[in-house]
Amino acid sequence: MLPTRSYFYVQHIPRQTLHALPVRSIGFEPDKRHWIDSQGPWSESIGIHFIVQGTGTFFEHGKRWPIHGPCVLLRWPGRHYHYGPHHTWEEFYVSYTTKQLSAFDTPGWQYLTAPVIPLGHANSLSQRGQEIAQLCANLNDFGSVDRIDALVAILLGEILVAARQVHTAEVEVRIQAARAWVDVHLHEGITLDALAKQFQFSSRTFRRYWQQRFGVTLTEYMHSQRIHMACDLLVTTNLTMTEIANRTGFFDQCYFSHRFRNTIGIPPSQYRKRHRLHIATDLEQPLETLCR
Repeated sequence: MLPTRSYFYVQHIPRQTLHALPVRSIGFEPDKRHWIDSQGPWSESIGIHFIVQGTGTFFEHGKRWPIHGPCVLLRWPGRHYHYGPHHTWEEFYVSYTTKQLSAFDTPGWQYLTAPVIPLGHANSLSQRGQEIAQLCANLNDFGSVDRIDALVAILLGEILVAARQVHTAEVEVRIQAARAWVDVHLHEGITLDALAKQFQFSSRTFRRYWQQRFGVTLTEYMHSQRIHMACDLLVTTNLTMTEIANRTGFFDQCYFSHRFRNTIGIPPSQYRKRHRLHIATDLEQPLETLCR
């Protein structure tokens, strides 16, 4: 459990060593019940709020995020936030000045696309908070504020790791959803730009993530899937070549036949004849022979 409600302004305290992100202030709310509206002085600082345990809701410009501790809330200057507990939560927080914004302009922070990031175990976060609280209670001791800066920096690193994990999971969900959509709509004219927009990527980012995940470009993937679909239709239906070309998204019989032969090695008509003959031969065999 964190110490009693308290607030410490530490920006003015001289440091013994230079640190990239000296903390401005620290606060502890072991039993927070009130809601916060970030308009006013709060909106002019960078706030990082560690929710050790408890639940609540976070609103930003009409968007809503559920809060389930342990997690962190990120509050950037100039934005309007409204957040608070459903009943009560345990929290400690740190703030930085707007002059320190450039320190957060690093590649790792690009993954912080949401203001609420889930963290690890509550016990570990609570222990960090207690260590920082103990240092705050002895701010006059040599090096105490330096150690506070260092401990908070460790927590910032853990936020970046957690944000990257959340980002990776979100990307995986959207990329897999895009692939499922492509598989269903192969017969349509699909463009990378339209698909990227549909699943909330930039075209460049979507192209990179798709190739990283599946090992081929979107065009190569669609070509492979369309050829597989054509193989199935050739063997299991009596559709004409034109109908199969349309159903598989090639739209032109000559182009379909050309691409099929380049991929499979034989014309689609020969593929149909060969594999239908194999099926017919298999069906004429005794059941015990097929089951061996």
